[in-house]
Order: sequence, then C-alpha cells, then structure tokens
Amino acid sequence: QPVVVSVRRSSLVVLEEEVKETKPPSKKKRTPNNSNRKKPTPKSKRKQKPKSLSTFDYKGRLATNVSPDFRCGFVTIVGAPNMGKSTLLNALLKEDLCIATSRPQTTRHAILGILTSQKAQVCLMDTPGIISQPAYKLQHGMMEAVKNSVTTADALLVVTDVWQSSSEFMSNLDDDPLFQRVLTTNKPVIVAINKMDLSHGDDDNGHADPNKDSIAQAVSQWRRLLPNALAIVPVSAKEGPDHPNVTFLRQILLGEDVQGTYQKLQQEPQFVVVPEMFPSNDENNDDDDDDD
Repeated sequence: QPVVVSVRRSSLVVLEEEVKETKPPSKKKRTPNNSNRKKPTPKSKRKQKPKSLSTFDYKGRLATNVSPDFRCGFVTIVGAPNMGKSTLLNALLKEDLCIATSRPQTTRHAILGILTSQKAQVCLMDTPGIISQPAYKLQHGMMEAVKNSVTTADALLVVTDVWQSSSEFMSNLDDDPLFQRVLTTNKPVIVAINKMDLSHGDDDNGHADPNKDSIAQAVSQWRRLLPNALAIVPVSAKEGPDHPNVTFLRQILLGEDVQGTYQKLQQEPQFVVVPEMFPSNDENNDDDDDDD
C-alpha cells in the first residue's frame, strides 16, 4: 500500500492512507446482429444502373437523338450605332435579352443569344455600334469586342436602316477599316435593312403603308455594295417577332425551308418583297450566252 509522509518541526507523523483503486464498471460491447444483413457484393458483380437523363432535362435542351445533319454556327451582328441591332436580336429570339433604347452605344460588350430549332442552332452575337474613330478607352475596348466577334464568326449579319442606306453613308464606309473588312470577307453575309416602318406613306384607307420604292432603293444600293450577299432583307424589328419579314429572316438564319416560308409569307399583306433581295445569276447567264 502506498504511504504518504508529512514532515513537521517537532515530530514526524506518518500517515498511512489507503488508496482505493476505483475502476470504472466494465461495459459490455454490443455486438450488432448481422444475421439479417446481406453481405456486400463485390464491385465487379454489382449491376450498374443506367443513368437517367431525366435529371438533366430543362427548357431549351437539345434532344439526345440529334441527327447527323444537325448544324451549329456563330453569327455576329454588326452595324453602326442606333441601327436597332439589339431590338432585332430580341425579335429573332422572341425574348427580351438585350436592352433596347433610342440612345446610341447602349450595348457596350458582346451579348450572346442562342436560337435553336430541331435541325440547327444559331449563336447570335450582338455587338456595340461601330465607331470609325474611338475617342477614349471605353470606345477602344468596345471596338475590340466587335473585332473579336467578327474574327470568330462563321457568318455576319449586317444591320442598317433605310435612312443610313444613303449615298452619304455609303461614301463613309470607304474610310472605315472594320466595314472594309466586312466587305472583303469570305464569310457568308446577310444584310438586314431595319426600320422600314419609318419609310411609309398612307394607303387608300389612311393606314401606314411601307414605301416600297425607298426600300427597293436601299436594297439596290446594298446589293451593289455586297453583290455576293446571301440575302438583303428589309425588316421592322420594332413590330415584334411575328412580323413576316422578321420570320423570314429567322428562317434564313436557320436554313430551314426558306423557299416554302417565302411562298407562305407572300400571302401576308405585311410581307414586303422587293427586287434584288437575293443574288441574281443573270450576269453569269449573259456571259455564257456571249460565249455561245
């Protein structure tokens, strides 16, 4: 037994104290009853359940059985400031994606909008309005965004309007290096002449009627500027996504039944069709006749 010693001045007192060793009561370990549990099967013998695609379904998701003829491409929307590029993009997508105001230079960076159908997907890039001479760093950065979008695009959608399709505006394009790049590109180009609702007169009933002469003149000027353009379509983006000319432009971008849509929309009274909307092969035919 251990001894505790206490020393004082006069005497030595030995105090003996029993130290009881207290041990905690032993707890019996509970053994789990594993008799009812199944033994884990090895990984090699486990059946792998097929992953369900229902958890990845969402609105706008492409179907899993995409045909091999499905196409996808990037289309960059370019044009001068305040031409209605953002309004046209919203009309094509049938969604209010971009801010659309009457103030120029509202769009300050590239905005991506995706137009999807059963056979194609078009990635539309809305860009800031082209400035020939940027004045400060913000405008320089905006023009860099336009240049990058033009470089990476598969096709170009040039947006102008009836008023900008004048001889004065066409002469200014000669001094613009970015527009010269568009004019000399090998990429497919489509021209949309916006705001055709501003060029109108009054019909017999007093309603606004688009002036086809001024629209045809604008289309003719752009056809001389871009003779190889796939299409030059007059549109009115302000009228919304269901306007016949906007619907026709949407079908051209998607490349789905363009001829059938053209014949169907000819029955619509608001559908405006003018000459030189599509390239003509008359010159090539004349050359062949001369050779004969």
